[in-house]
Amino acid sequence: MKKFFAFFVIANLGLSAFFIDTWLTHNPGSRAIPMITLFEQGTLKIDRYAQYTLDKSLIHGHYYSDKAPLSTFITLPFYGMARLSGLEHLGPDRYPVYSRAYTQGHRPVYNDTFVFPGFWAYATGSLVCGSLPFVIILTAAAWMVRRVNPSVSPVWLVGLSFYGTFVFVYAGAFFGHLLAALFLLLSCVLLKQGRRHFYAGLLLGAAFLAEYPVGLALPLWAVLIVIREKSARKAAAFVAGFLPGLLANSFYIFIITGSPFSMPYSHVSYDGFAPMRENLGFGLPRIDALWHLLVSPYRGLLFFAPVLAVFVYLFARQGRLNAKALVLDYTGLFCVCFVLLFSAYYMWDGGYAYGPRHLIPVAVLLIYEGVVRAARTDAPRPLIYGFAAAGVGMSWMAKSTVAFLADPAVSNPFFSVVVSEFAAGRFNPNNLLTMMFGLPPVVGAVAWPLLFVGLMVLLDRAYSRCFRN
Repeated sequence: MKKFFAFFVIANLGLSAFFIDTWLTHNPGSRAIPMITLFEQGTLKIDRYAQYTLDKSLIHGHYYSDKAPLSTFITLPFYGMARLSGLEHLGPDRYPVYSRAYTQGHRPVYNDTFVFPGFWAYATGSLVCGSLPFVIILTAAAWMVRRVNPSVSPVWLVGLSFYGTFVFVYAGAFFGHLLAALFLLLSCVLLKQGRRHFYAGLLLGAAFLAEYPVGLALPLWAVLIVIREKSARKAAAFVAGFLPGLLANSFYIFIITGSPFSMPYSHVSYDGFAPMRENLGFGLPRIDALWHLLVSPYRGLLFFAPVLAVFVYLFARQGRLNAKALVLDYTGLFCVCFVLLFSAYYMWDGGYAYGPRHLIPVAVLLIYEGVVRAARTDAPRPLIYGFAAAGVGMSWMAKSTVAFLADPAVSNPFFSVVVSEFAAGRFNPNNLLTMMFGLPPVVGAVAWPLLFVGLMVLLDRAYSRCFRN
């Protein structure tokens, strides 16, 4: 069993990190630049490199990242090792640096005027906060599928379901969504087991430190603990577990702003983000935003994660979509409230994004729930595999062209941007074969699906030898 799961982790780490983002873009840049300034100058002030990101706060005359801190600090030791070992000299000399600020149409293009020592900051962040959380999520799902029904191979069920969604597009990119989704999922799993409430709170606190909005789960789940388990003591233990994360964030923002209650988002410097200065950019839910976040080909959850349409059907068939079931379920209540929350956000579309990137925690919880329930029941697996395989094709085409950089001005980014770039043969050079061996980007684009199918077949055979004999 240990050998199979070790192989599972290594194989999926290779698949998820095959397209490793090093493009100089604003959101990852806001997480990467503080690592550089901490290493070079011992400060969280990013004044020296502030020109490379719009996602920043201006506080007391200095620029800071406006992001939740965990993604930066959890990556910092790995970036430090890369710098101390001298690896950072390989980056800017060997690999191009890209910027969304310099584009031709919808395609980021190389600009050789930048002098920015950020390659290894981006690369380590993309691995630690993108690929690694994605792999751990897959491994947790595969482990649970094996537990509930050992006769079902988790390889294809889990692999197709997760790679066939927009979530995979953010594996190998330096965002905080997947890191938050991992900790949120682990917290939810503990709560559903009805034990270790303090540790569930600790995990939720870590998720909050990765992406602030997932803190919405704290009051929702604390109330559910009281209702489901009739125990205020367990709810108190859950809240107590969350407190270290809350206190750590308060200390962090106190260092930056001078107040433990003044969030960096309230001090954004770019006027285009001005709505965040009041109520952090949140208002009232909008019907049009809900439509686009859930269904439409603009940012629709069901469009960019088509396997979820099958899972929703299965949930409905099992009676899990009625109001009572949703309200009394940790996953259901959080997902409904989180979607409503972001339908009230001024930038609900996520800016330059592939799919509803803010809803990655929702997608991870629902896909995990879906594959576990599919393994436990007589779910129509050909239907699941068919929709999931279509999603794999979509995510692969996105990864091999523009990745997550879909222009928010385009109403149908998959067909208008991804398919267009793919048909024109403009492929992403941020793949391991191009970056390490100098092969044409098209080679990397063709190699990934072959590698995916080959590794899935090998993993499935390994599972059969370990657990079916």
